[in-house]
Parts: sequence; C-alpha cells; structure tokens
Amino acid sequence: MSSVVVKGPRDLQKNVLAKGLCSACGACTNLCPYIDMVKGRAVLVEPCGLSEGKCYDFCPRAYIDVPSLDKLIFGSYRRDLALGSNISVMKARAKDSEIRSSAQYGGVVSALVTYALETGEIDAAVLAKSQDRISAEPAIARNRKEVFECAGSKYIVCPTVTEVLEAAKQEKGKIGVVGTSCQITAVRKMQASHFED
Repeated sequence: MSSVVVKGPRDLQKNVLAKGLCSACGACTNLCPYIDMVKGRAVLVEPCGLSEGKCYDFCPRAYIDVPSLDKLIFGSYRRDLALGSNISVMKARAKDSEIRSSAQYGGVVSALVTYALETGEIDAAVLAKSQDRISAEPAIARNRKEVFECAGSKYIVCPTVTEVLEAAKQEKGKIGVVGTSCQITAVRKMQASHFED
C-alpha cells in the first residue's frame, strides 16, 4: 500500500471499539491476548502498551486506502465503486443435486468451495458453521463433507477471520475464505500489511 498508517490498540479502542463500529470479524481477537470477543464485539480486556499493532492494521473499520488495496490485490483500480472489482455479475445454482439439497439457496458457494478443494485450487476453506441456526462459529473445511456441514447462509455475527489466522498457522497452504464484506476486507488488509508475518 502506498502509505503506512502507524496505529495500534489505543487507536483501535478510540476510533473503532468506543464508537461501536466493530463488525465482529475477528481479525484482532486471534492476534492479541488483550483483545477478546464479548457479546459479539471485540473488547480490549487489558491495556496494551504497543503504539503500533496488527489489530488496527487489519481492522476493516479502521483506515483503508481502497485504491492502493485494489491495485495491490487486483492489479488495477476498481471501475465500479458499488461492486468493486468483478468480471461479471450472474445468477447461478449448483448442478450437483447433493450440494443443492444441503444448501439454503442454490448451493453456488458450497459448489465453488468443493470444486476448489477437489481440484487443489485451495487446501482448506474457512467457513461459518451453525449447529442451531441461532449462533455461528468459524470452521476449517478440508473436504466435501466438511463443506456440507457448513452449508447455508448464516444471518448472525461470526468472527470468521479468527479462523483464517488459525488456518494460516495450521495449513501452510492455499486457504479459501467465505465471508462478509468486512471479513474479506480484513483478510485483504492482512495480505497488504507491512507486517512481515
């Protein structure tokens, strides 16, 4: 990214958490022992002495240099401000009846993730899983069965990015992520981060 914004936990508290802007993506909670999820929001549970930190750098509600991020990730600036970088927009559904029967709508996301795993495009996928449709938790899927266990839309906060960090530690390969726009923004900010690891 073109300019590095040097901020840390105090800035995260002041500019995001105290203003109620946290989207509960989980980008900060698996990084720092001082930040935890409480009632669906990240909370600074202990003071942290760092002036610079990944917690602020990765937060999708903190400063984002969108043009530089687009250029880095997609190779060019977005032409469509509303949709961002895309090749086309289409309506689809999975051809596989087993996938469609386990999915909520057309099963497209489950079909794409399953295909990516089975062809080696990715080694694992981070998805949201729900046992009771009242809560959701992040999960790592490595095969078709595990993708099916996560099928269906989740209309509840899930700190998916916490598991992205865990998958990066465990898998050491190509990781696919299914998430909301704020979660994917956090992952993109991680990819563009000036922090080495």
